[in-house]
Formats: sequence, C-alpha cells, structure tokens
Amino acid sequence: MSVMELALVASSVVLSVLVYLLIRGSLKRLLDEVVKLPAGRTFYLRTLLITMLLGALAGTVTVSISNEPKQVPFMESVWTIASSLSTAFWAMMVILLVYVVLQTVLVVALRRPNEQ
Repeated sequence: MSVMELALVASSVVLSVLVYLLIRGSLKRLLDEVVKLPAGRTFYLRTLLITMLLGALAGTVTVSISNEPKQVPFMESVWTIASSLSTAFWAMMVILLVYVVLQTVLVVALRRPNEQ
C-alpha cells in the first residue's frame, strides 16, 4: 500500500468514527427511551459503528496495479485523496439514511399507543 492509500483509509476511518461520536449521545438517549433494554441499545450502537466503518472502508478501497514507482506532486496527492473521500462520504450518507429510516420504524413500532 502506498502512503496515499494509507492516508485515505486512515482519514475515512477517522471521519466515520467522528460522525459516530457526534451522534452517539442523542442516539443512546433515544434508544434508552424506545427500546428500554441495555442489550438492545448496545446492539444498535455497535451495529451503526460497524456499518459506518465498513461503509467508509468499502468506499475507499481501490485497486491500483502499478509496478512502476511514480513521483506524484504533493498537491496532486492531496486532491486524489480528497476526491476518493467523496466515495466514503457517499457510503456513510447512505448508511446513515438507512439507519435513520430503521430507527424511525423502530420508534413508531415500539411506542406505546398511550404515549404521545
């Protein structure tokens, strides 16, 4: 793996963990209120983290077969990493949208009829 590929994978993992940390507190409170099972809350939080990490990694995995070492200017490397990160962001966005839909269905299905 080249330095560019390592930087791309590392930055996508860091960004997905950062997004997870930003939404974890609110999601934990929502799951505590709806699911009312500590094991259920842990399951949904871990599932979100794992799918976000796998989505980010899947978005950054590229196959580059090159036997010749080539010297690439630094800014070209930066722009290559930035454009490749857009794929990782797209994967994380799709995962988060599906997760929000699933959580909405969970909230609607598990809410008691008398709780408004």
